[in-house]
Order: sequence, then structure tokens, then C-alpha cells
Amino acid sequence: MILGVSWGRQLVYFLTAFAFGTLGGVVAKLLIIKPRKINKIERAIVDLFASVIMTLLYLLSVEFGGKGQITAYSVVAFTLGVVLSVKALSKIAGALRARRAFGKTLKK
Repeated sequence: MILGVSWGRQLVYFLTAFAFGTLGGVVAKLLIIKPRKINKIERAIVDLFASVIMTLLYLLSVEFGGKGQITAYSVVAFTLGVVLSVKALSKIAGALRARRAFGKTLKK
């Protein structure tokens, strides 16, 4: 808890960190996707790029929501946003793949 800040302001900070975390979840998918034809150097560049972008998103959430003060609950909120976003994107991709597979079986 940031001293001298109301609960409402801290809720805004939590929600800001969560929102930036959901944006970070899209970038985190780069870390999860395993392309077939990519060498180790290209993979390292993608990992570095995704890590830098995720760090910048967290620091932006701290700057906008918490006025530059890092707190434990902002880390939790950001991480929760990333995890839920990645899970939601995986569910959406799975549903789209199933729909595409179902459409191909209907055409046969």
C-alpha cells in the first residue's frame, strides 16, 4: 500500500496494472509460440524483444497508475493480467482452429 493514498486510488492503480498486463499477454504469446523453422539466434531475438516490451509495459503501468512507485500488488495485478490474457487468447485460438477443422470436414 502506498502511504497517503486512498483505497480508490489504489484500486485505479491495480486496474491500470491489470490492463497493461492484458496488453502484455499479447506480447507474451511471442514467448509461447514455437515456430517450426526458426533458428536459435532468431528465437533469442524474439525472446529479448518480448521481454523488453513486457518490462516497458509494466514500467508504464507503474508510471501512469502508481506515480512511479512499485508495489507488490501492482506486480500481482500485471502478472494476473498477463496470465488471464494468454489463457483467453489460447481459448480463442483453439475455438478458431476447431471451427476451421469442422468447416473442412463439412466440405469433404
